[in-house]
Amino acid sequence: MAQITDIRDRFEAIQTSITDINTFMFDAFSMVNSTRNKTYTLLLLKVPETATNPNINRDWTDYDIEFFLATTNNQSSSRAREVVWDELRTLGEQVLIELKSTPSVYRIKDKTVTWDYGYDVAVDKLIVVRCTLTMGAFHCFVPFDGGVDYFRLLENGDLFILENGDYKILG
Repeated sequence: MAQITDIRDRFEAIQTSITDINTFMFDAFSMVNSTRNKTYTLLLLKVPETATNPNINRDWTDYDIEFFLATTNNQSSSRAREVVWDELRTLGEQVLIELKSTPSVYRIKDKTVTWDYGYDVAVDKLIVVRCTLTMGAFHCFVPFDGGVDYFRLLENGDLFILENGDYKILG
């Protein structure tokens, strides 16, 4: 069952798997200024403000997700701003590919992905790419009959259940 903590943990795992992203933060973008213990490139997942369940019996909850990729605007660098934006967007697309790699847990609605670009942002004069999207996350509210006390869909697609005190994994 994907909840906000699961989404945060997934983004943090993605940051670890993409070698060009050095730091992960889960907060508002304004906290970038107050956090000095970071290296760039930064992946910041903004705290989701909205989650919708169009049908209470539906297994998926839609979250409005906003994440940022940011790096310093090194004035001595000869790289053009648009080149840095392209590099950051490529990293953002890698984040989306990683999210899509677990379709049994997360589903991105492709038509809702938007990209915004900024520069000289915050005290560190960052070059930033922001991605906003709607992501479906598995979240089942339908109770099981027959003694099933707890269930969770694992990232590999297997269903983990606790039934009458016994743990089982259903492939």
